[in-house]
Amino acid sequence: MALSAHNRNRNLKKLAKVLPKLSSLTLREVSKLSERIVNIAKAAVGACASIAIALAFGLAYAPSAGIITLLSLQETKKETLQTAL
Repeated sequence: MALSAHNRNRNLKKLAKVLPKLSSLTLREVSKLSERIVNIAKAAVGACASIAIALAFGLAYAPSAGIITLLSLQETKKETLQTAL
């Protein structure tokens, strides 16, 4: 699906606002950002895989497997509680 010229220009304007901010990031900030992106990707893959496995076994509430996966991937108990609420 191709973007219209208006949408393309709007996206380019948004990108132009973000790029200066990205270029001023320190190496440590980039490292934290990349670590966060990797953790998000792991969570997405884990949730999808757990739902697929639950569906393969014919479980009635397969999405619950994805939720449990997301809750178990948190780094601390406090973060797990915050996610649950």
